[in-house]
Amino acid sequence: MKQFFLLAILLIPFVFAAAPPSAAFPKEVLFFDKLNPDEIQIKLVENDEIRITKIGLTTNELAQRSRITVQAMPDCPENAPYQTNLLQCFFTSSQNLDGKIKQIEIYFKVPREWIEANKYAGVELKRYSYSWNENGILAEWKDLETKIEKENEEYVHYVAFSDDVEYFSIVGSRLENEFYVKEIKEDINENQPKEINYQVPIITEKPKQMDESFYDNEISGASITEISTPANAISLLLLIVLTASLTSIPFMNNKKEETHFEKLTKYIETSTLDEERIVEKLKMHGWEDWQIDLAFKEINERE
Repeated sequence: MKQFFLLAILLIPFVFAAAPPSAAFPKEVLFFDKLNPDEIQIKLVENDEIRITKIGLTTNELAQRSRITVQAMPDCPENAPYQTNLLQCFFTSSQNLDGKIKQIEIYFKVPREWIEANKYAGVELKRYSYSWNENGILAEWKDLETKIEKENEEYVHYVAFSDDVEYFSIVGSRLENEFYVKEIKEDINENQPKEINYQVPIITEKPKQMDESFYDNEISGASITEISTPANAISLLLLIVLTASLTSIPFMNNKKEETHFEKLTKYIETSTLDEERIVEKLKMHGWEDWQIDLAFKEINERE
């Protein structure tokens, strides 16, 4: 008997690790009495603690007495790849729908204040399922097609499209080349090696080339018939030389300039602190996890 109880205690962590979210988390069950093929049915989610507002379901064959359960989670699955910019993670499951789901439309709302405060370029829905690739590595979060349905002063309403149920997450998205100006200052301590300080400038977009249309118009406006005196010819020649000099300035300035991302990775590579301390310092000065992760990933790939 003692051996039985000991075995049961040892199995408890594995049972809970594989189980769906706890019943204590807010959830709602949506019932579909009858679903005809290729006919969409939309059900409302009335629990305000869940960001999802509606579920639209289309099947590829007749389905009866079916249901979909939607449950909010305090965090995403522990074994799933880490996500930044997360608003909410939730778990969905189905009953009497195995192999019958053609498309699920997931309607959700996001506070406009959250989007604007974090300066997100947009919002998207991602799906995650416990599956492994050919190398035995857990799959990544899958980006789903996400569109704006409607918006008002308080919320932006979105709809995303999936072909199955599982874990989903609502995340904010940024522009790929967006970074912020961060001044990194290390504490100077007599017992600690001196750190190299960098002023990391902002990355916004590729440098714009100088508009040459002004100079083109000036040159094209002087016809050959108008060059009747040496003075006119000399003026035109000077204008051409000036144009060539000005248009070469952007290329001269960009030759030796170090990119902003290179400066960030260079700071990390030359720092004498351990990785945990570097991350702490960067976050203390306002850097976000996704920016730091991207820099470390770049360094590791080079090594």
